[in-house]
Amino acid sequence: MSPWARLKLRRVDPALDWITGALAAVTAVMAGATVWLGWQTRDAVKVAEKEAEATVALGTEARRDRDLAVQPVLVLIEEQASGTPTYHAVRLRNIGRGPAIRTRVFRWAGGALFWNSGPGFPLAAGETHPPVPTPGAPSPALHLDSQRGASGVKDIPGGERPTADQNLLAICLDQVGNALYFNLRTGDPPVLSRPSDPERPAWATAALEAYTRVQPPDA
Repeated sequence: MSPWARLKLRRVDPALDWITGALAAVTAVMAGATVWLGWQTRDAVKVAEKEAEATVALGTEARRDRDLAVQPVLVLIEEQASGTPTYHAVRLRNIGRGPAIRTRVFRWAGGALFWNSGPGFPLAAGETHPPVPTPGAPSPALHLDSQRGASGVKDIPGGERPTADQNLLAICLDQVGNALYFNLRTGDPPVLSRPSDPERPAWATAALEAYTRVQPPDA
């Protein structure tokens, strides 16, 4: 190889080295950018997920606040019972914020189920039903005047015979159409069923049912 050729080769080699180095640097920068974008995308996904969760939580909280703003709370004030003849009566008070609509009271006793006949009664917030009598007047109560055998009855809430702390309950609607189930023995917070729920328990329609009075079987 001639000296001139060797000189040209030496001049080309540094240029190639510079190009190779530049390409390597560009590749490293692009790889770094790709990694950075990947992290940014992952962070963005996490942020979006958290925002979605927060939105759902806010919606759930808003719905709960709306429910509580109109929710009746029924408590037992008085109970009367007699075995001869069979007689059951109660007095309830609504200590909640909203009215109770189409209220029904159910009482299990002696193998039979008792409830108030008719379409159910309304009970405004703060009211007692029946009203507390004036001093010296008779003490009226809501007579559970309908009855039927309870064992095995599926079209009435809690058809199977309940335990002693579950044998007196009230079911009503609130003003937005939710159904509420109150255990009047324990005073626990009500169980709530919304019309939008995909599956609703059998008791959720109890306030709307027209139950048939049937004499219970002989003991």
